[in-house]
Parts: sequence; C-alpha cells; structure tokens
Amino acid sequence: MEGQRMPGQRKIYEAWMEKEGIPVYEAPAGVEDIIELPRRPWARTGGRGTFIQLDGTKQAGKLIYVAEIPGGGSLEPEKHLYDELIYILRGRGLSEIWHQGQNKRTFEWGAGSMFAIPLNAWHRLVNGSREPVLILAASNAPIAMETFRNTEFIFNCDYNFTDRYTGQADY
Repeated sequence: MEGQRMPGQRKIYEAWMEKEGIPVYEAPAGVEDIIELPRRPWARTGGRGTFIQLDGTKQAGKLIYVAEIPGGGSLEPEKHLYDELIYILRGRGLSEIWHQGQNKRTFEWGAGSMFAIPLNAWHRLVNGSREPVLILAASNAPIAMETFRNTEFIFNCDYNFTDRYTGQADY
C-alpha cells in the first residue's frame, strides 16, 4: 500500500523507478560516459531514458537521469512536486512552461544550456532538430516521494507555487 512502508520494504521512489520501466545504472561513484548509457522507451515521458543511482546521490536524496528526445519530437507535458535542474548534453530545442489556464512561456536552449523547471509548473521539452536531443537532469524527487509517500499526489497536485513562478515572461 502506497503511503505506508514496513521495515525492510523498498523506498517509494525505488518502486516508482521500477514502474517507470527504464534502466537503472547503479555505481558507487561516477559514470564513465553518460552518453553511452543504454536508454529504453520511457512511456510516461514519451522519450527514452535511464536513471543514474550513485551512492552519494542516493544518500543526498537526489535522482539523476538521462533522457533522449526523438528528432522532431517532444516529451509529454508533465508537472511534479519536486525541483528539477536540466543540462542539455546534445541538441537544441525549446521549453514550454505554464500553469493551468495561463499562457505558455517558451525559451530556447542548446548544448551546454542549464535551466531549472519551476516547482509544480506544467512543462514540455521540444526537440528543435531532426537529431535526438540528450539531456541530463537532477532532482530532489526521492525526498518529495518519501515525504508525501504518494506518487499520484506528486504528479497530480494542482497547487501553483506563485512565490516561485507566476508565468512571468522573464523567468
């Protein structure tokens, strides 16, 4: 039952990662070549991905993943109750960010760009070329999932954190 954990059970975010259906790369420290990690279709996002679980990031309550956006495609719109930082490893495109009922704001990015997704704001990453885009993302999802203990709440809460993002054009 989500919401309660018995001694010896896996953590909520570990069960969630398994349900996501993409590979999980685990190591004590470091990844030799992030770009070469195997990626599989990630149904929820519409891209391909792999989770990266390093001992240090796990202890710090961080979740890291690599995702691929297909050429000419986009990831599915999503929102979540955790902070996320995205670094573009390869490719170019744009991000759309919005709150329900408000206009979408967009900004362009390319290889080497880094940006944060506002907490619980709808967002979508769009590939601007025919070549796949590769992103590296870090979040505090494990902390949020273990705090609220309910992934439906994490991905479906309607609260807008207007102290962080109000749809301003210069975000």
